[in-house]
Amino acid sequence: MNPFELPGPQFLAFYAMLGAGAVLAVYVLKRRAEGGEPIRLPSTDPYLIAYLRGGPTEAVRLGVTVLVDRLLLELEGDRLVRRERVSPTHGSNDLERAILEQCETATHPGDLATSQRLQEIARRSYESPLLRMRLLADSETRMRRVQEAGLAIVLLCVVAAVKVAIGVARNRPVSFLVLFAFGFSVLTLFTIRGRRTVLGERVLGDLTMLFDALRERADQLRPNIATGELALLMAVFGAGAVPIGAFPFVRAFRPATTTNTSSCGSGCGSSSGSSSCGGGGSSCGGGGCGGCGS
Repeated sequence: MNPFELPGPQFLAFYAMLGAGAVLAVYVLKRRAEGGEPIRLPSTDPYLIAYLRGGPTEAVRLGVTVLVDRLLLELEGDRLVRRERVSPTHGSNDLERAILEQCETATHPGDLATSQRLQEIARRSYESPLLRMRLLADSETRMRRVQEAGLAIVLLCVVAAVKVAIGVARNRPVSFLVLFAFGFSVLTLFTIRGRRTVLGERVLGDLTMLFDALRERADQLRPNIATGELALLMAVFGAGAVPIGAFPFVRAFRPATTTNTSSCGSGCGSSSGSSSCGGGGSSCGGGGCGGCGS
């Protein structure tokens, strides 16, 4: 039976199955090409792990954290600067040495993490080993992904275009079919996303399971005592897993959070000079403006 002769609802059901099959085929081909036996990523080098998880930015953040914990960098207000009598040669790798060199003058931690120079050094140091281990997608892998997804999308678009032409000629609605074609095309592209390979995702998942106990006792970590454990914690789980109370400078690496603070300007500002929020002559605090007198 010619599927293009199916009525609208039946053809949409057929197209949905075709779209799901195309997406599934791209997913299966990706897993077959990028899978394989899990590789034991050296847990002695947290920089490789950080780069695998989050790229050059995460490697630089880890370097800054390690150098602060090793007392090679110190905080001056909200900025980091190299300690007295510390030189770039005290760094244990190219990235650490470059960070120490850049911190000759006080620099905000966030500016270090986004420094193009430092990110390029991290990329040069850690991307090649991960590519050799097939944990990151190289140009050939990305091209294969695009070709497979492109073939699937072309098939979906051609089938949809033929039916749309028939529908327009017969004065039938085609908007749902256009939405289906767009949706499955986007879903196909979503399937091939990611800088890590399937094997890389599996290795990173194994690492999170391996070091889950370390994350559970993260609050027990103290500065300048177990830099190795701190480095592994941040490498595998990111800055969000590092306790801010013990390592306050890591706050600069976390996404900015908006606090819903209420001022007294609108609630109390129109009252007399003796008025206050919450009484006692105190201004807004804690839970906001409460009990504004007049």
